[in-house]
Amino acid sequence: MENSHQVSDHLEPWRHLHGKVVMVTGASSGLGREFCLDLAKAGCRIVAAARRIDRLQSVCNQINQLSITAPSFSSSAVADNIPGGGPRAVAVELDVSADGPAIEKSVNKAWDAFGVERIYALVNNAGGRGNVNSALELSEEEWNHVFRTNLTGSWLVSKFVAIRMRDADQGGSIVNISSIAGINRGHLPGGTAYICSKAGVNTLTKTMAMELGVHKIRVNAISPGLFRSEITGGLMQKKWIPNVAMKIVPLRTYGTSDPALTSLLRYLVHDSSEYVSGNIYIVDAGTTLPDMKKSEGWWTDVEEMYATKWYTASKIKIENLATGLWIEIEIVIEFAIAIESGGCLPASAMFGLHKLSRQMRNVKGTLAGFGGGNVEASYFSSRTVVPMLEAVIGMVPTDKLAVHFHDTYGLALSNILASLQIGISTVDSSVSGLWGCPYAKGDSGNVATEDVVYMLNGLGVKTNVDVKKLMLAGEFISKHLGRSSGSKTAVALGKDTAPASKL
Repeated sequence: MENSHQVSDHLEPWRHLHGKVVMVTGASSGLGREFCLDLAKAGCRIVAAARRIDRLQSVCNQINQLSITAPSFSSSAVADNIPGGGPRAVAVELDVSADGPAIEKSVNKAWDAFGVERIYALVNNAGGRGNVNSALELSEEEWNHVFRTNLTGSWLVSKFVAIRMRDADQGGSIVNISSIAGINRGHLPGGTAYICSKAGVNTLTKTMAMELGVHKIRVNAISPGLFRSEITGGLMQKKWIPNVAMKIVPLRTYGTSDPALTSLLRYLVHDSSEYVSGNIYIVDAGTTLPDMKKSEGWWTDVEEMYATKWYTASKIKIENLATGLWIEIEIVIEFAIAIESGGCLPASAMFGLHKLSRQMRNVKGTLAGFGGGNVEASYFSSRTVVPMLEAVIGMVPTDKLAVHFHDTYGLALSNILASLQIGISTVDSSVSGLWGCPYAKGDSGNVATEDVVYMLNGLGVKTNVDVKKLMLAGEFISKHLGRSSGSKTAVALGKDTAPASKL
């Protein structure tokens, strides 16, 4: 066992970072917290910096209570580098969106946190995504806030830490946590400010690497892809996330920060990376590979393979028409859940609907679910539909949304009820369940208005619709078309209705 540890230490010297002092911004949660804990286990002393001092203190308490015999390092080595058994983590309040003097004050406090032991590595992890908006809807205030947090903050913290490193003539390592959103092949619509700020972080990384090399300060960046973390944990619980990974990630899964990111960060902190600077390390399981996207048609797959139908030629005409006229136009996103998507509406469709709902004066986006007899009923249950709805309402106001369900398997009402509980109050339906779909063989047609109104009446929801007169209308049109009523309510209560002549 001892020999295996010696071999491992020789091949991976960055497993042990005894005596290194590392400052981590955005350390109160998410990746920042995880970085602090992992670096502490490697033997580092941690300066945890963020705005939420109470949560920072929680991180520091957890680190200071860690056993010095943790598996990733030997107790003797760690003990030798913690004189007097002092704290291994200290909290420093830092708002990266503050002005320069305030940030400099926090950096100076962090620099002196461990006395003669100075900061050797800085991890610029603090950042924020901001709201999802197109460039035309993005406010100047939102733009400035995202840039102040992600780019200006990273520059100012790096500047003041690097000045102290230079003056101490000690060298050091700066690691910026960026994103694949800042990479050309990682762009997505709706995140203009975030994407531009992360692209700026990548450029900042390269230019500072050029300028600080003379002081033996290396600067690198890590650009993660789809990762599970404390902040994204809730998102990763969604059942449709694996489907997203299956479509856009060549390795067909999402990443976990430990060890995918933590091991890389350890390496960039360790002295063995002293000849490594100016690099943007992309850790995304191949998501942004140009050859993969080009040969496999990944961007097209994200839309087409999820069975999202965008009528592009008509959409341009509709946009122009709706912009100039005060009319209501329905933009219908039809998603064939069972065929490909497994219930996940692709981000491209969400952003497109969001853009249209914001740019057009009176537009309603309809989330439509339908299927023929060759599609399994389980795909249309609320367990499948609700995750899609939750994803969309995070980007589009509920008053801009309607739901449209066909009733092939008798599940339309349960899905409508689930939609109402989420906050969508506009429901498409048709009298007597008319309007089948020519593209879905065996499709029974849209849910009957009679059934929807009857359910709402039973729930005590006011509709101002007389269900008996509604059934008379359904009976009239059904007889005219020579078909049976598609309404279960009309069939069940038909004997109690008045003759059509009294309508």
